[in-house]
Amino acid sequence: MTKFACAAVLSLAMVGLATAADVNVSGVIIKVDKKGEGDNVEYTVLFKPFAKKKGEKVETVAKKVAAGCVVTRAKPTVGDPKKVESIDKGLANESFPTKEGDVGAVARITIDEEKGTITQILVLTFLPKKKDGK
Repeated sequence: MTKFACAAVLSLAMVGLATAADVNVSGVIIKVDKKGEGDNVEYTVLFKPFAKKKGEKVETVAKKVAAGCVVTRAKPTVGDPKKVESIDKGLANESFPTKEGDVGAVARITIDEEKGTITQILVLTFLPKKKDGK
């Protein structure tokens, strides 16, 4: 019985170490740069543990996208509130902003802390386009 208890504790510790390398961030994707060797995503963080001071600018963060990055969109329904579907063309989809002034997308971004790359993007909603076309 003690061997089983020790094995269970060690298994849970290993799972905890394996998942500790990923960090989830909620933010607004501002710009997606498509390059030949890799993509870069610029985003602003929606929530910080400490409130920003008056007059302080919100900084954008740019991260490289991993080769096997999963890009999905949340489609909650009454029967299945955690339903997701993949986005056609991934980050090359025309819904993502590609230049300054485009409307962004609110997303949960998963970052691999060791490599500093984005491994998963879950789009919660695309921001609506402005009525005057700007």
